[in-house]
Order: sequence, then structure tokens, then C-alpha cells
Amino acid sequence: MRGSAGKIQLASLEDFFGAPPPGGEAFQEIPLAALHPFKGHPFHVTDDEKMREMAESVTQHGILVPGIVRPRPGGGYELVSGHRRKRACELAGLDTMPVFVRDLDNDEAVLIMVDSNLQRERVLPSEKAFAYRMKLDAMKRQGKRSDLTCVPVAHKLNGKKSRDILAEQVGESQDQIRRYIRLTYVSDFCQPVYEMWLSEAVALGRVKAPGFFSDPLRRAAWCNARWIGPVQGSLDPLKEAKAAVLLIQNGLKTHNQAAREMGGGDWDEYGYTKFF
Repeated sequence: MRGSAGKIQLASLEDFFGAPPPGGEAFQEIPLAALHPFKGHPFHVTDDEKMREMAESVTQHGILVPGIVRPRPGGGYELVSGHRRKRACELAGLDTMPVFVRDLDNDEAVLIMVDSNLQRERVLPSEKAFAYRMKLDAMKRQGKRSDLTCVPVAHKLNGKKSRDILAEQVGESQDQIRRYIRLTYVSDFCQPVYEMWLSEAVALGRVKAPGFFSDPLRRAAWCNARWIGPVQGSLDPLKEAKAAVLLIQNGLKTHNQAAREMGGGDWDEYGYTKFF
């Protein structure tokens, strides 16, 4: 992921809103309880080693780069950029976080949210897929902004479509963008079907899932659980390993997903990298 992140050339905040006023834009200290996640935010916030390092940095130095929020109709603020910083503030025991408050419409907020998160060092294929889809939809709706997008749907600006411009901005080919976005539609269809099957299996006693019907949080956890028991059967390990490499190279699986399915452990442990 580190190599692909270096190819991404995304619009800066100044490209969206112009240069900040002389002396710098004033930020506000907003209580963490008033900061709410962006609706449909596709990027995971996990308490991993990177997050612990960020929390330690926040404890020592505070938040060096304020987040970006917009007012919510029902009160409080919606985070546009700064979800990981908010979590780091929580782990550091802080009560507030510095943010810039912006009056953004939905499409402006999506573009900033996606661009700011795609610059992370590590972005999962599933995160890219939904982020690309959200940004492409926003770009199509914002067809009149010639600095960012082409005109709506199939019409062109200077011979380019929104998908072409998105591919240039993120350093991916158009075919790769298409593959990523196709993954989101598969997920939209398969997840509800899987949940229906699992509900019936639990109700009939075929699958043991304590709390599935009584606790919504446990139900959500069961519906998103991944198998970590004995691995699937293997008919031809060599062909399956090569197939896994192709899936990884095309962004359809991560190294660790393939390793768990084939051996239940770490990718490097099984030496699959020799097929690259």
C-alpha cells in the first residue's frame, strides 16, 4: 500500500476553498461528544499500533493539524476530516479537539473526506472501493465545477469523463477504478443475502450465535464475523496460491485475507511472495 499511496495526487484544501486568510484560519476547540462520524464513512478507525503511537503523540504534543467539521442540522458537528485524530484524543484522555468549522454541502464534504483519507499510508482495498465510488458520484453531481469534475454522467469536459479525472488524481488505471467500484455493488447485494441466510440458520438452530436476536450489537458483530477456524479444503495448492496472487495484484484481496483462507496464518509465513 505504501507504493500506491505515493502515486496519489489529490486536491489540497486550498483547491477547494482558496488560500486561508492572512494570519491563518482560526480553529475552535469542540467537545469530543459533539463530534459525530461522517455518514457512510468508508475508512476504518482501529485501535492498532499506529493508533497507540498517535495517541502518545497527542498526549505529548496535542493535535498539530486541526480536523474539519460541518454543522449538523440536529446539533453538534459532523466530522469531515479527523476521525482517527478524534479517537487518538479519546485514548489520550482529552475532552476537546481543535477543528475548522466549514459550511459544506454533501458533495464538497465527500470530496474532502475521501481525499484526506486516501493519503493514509495504508488503505484497504474495501476502503478504496467505497471511497472511489463516493467520490465519483460526488464528482458527477458537481459537474459544473470545471476545476474538479466533468459535466454530469456521460458528457465530457476537455475530452475527459469524471472516471478519467478520478483515475489521474488517485494514480490508478480506469480499469482498476472500475474493478474497485464493482466490489461495492457485490457487497451491497451479497451482505443482505448473507444476513438473511444467517438469520434463518440461527433460528433453525443450525448455527450457534448467542445474542443474535436479542442484542443488535451482537447481531451486527455476527453478521460481520470472519471464519478463523480450520481452513478450506485444497484441491491444487499451487494453482490456488497463484490465483490468490492474481486476486491481490488486482486489488480484490489483501495478502492477509488470502493467507487466512489458505493457511490460517500470515502471508509471509507461507512464502507466497515467491510467486510475484
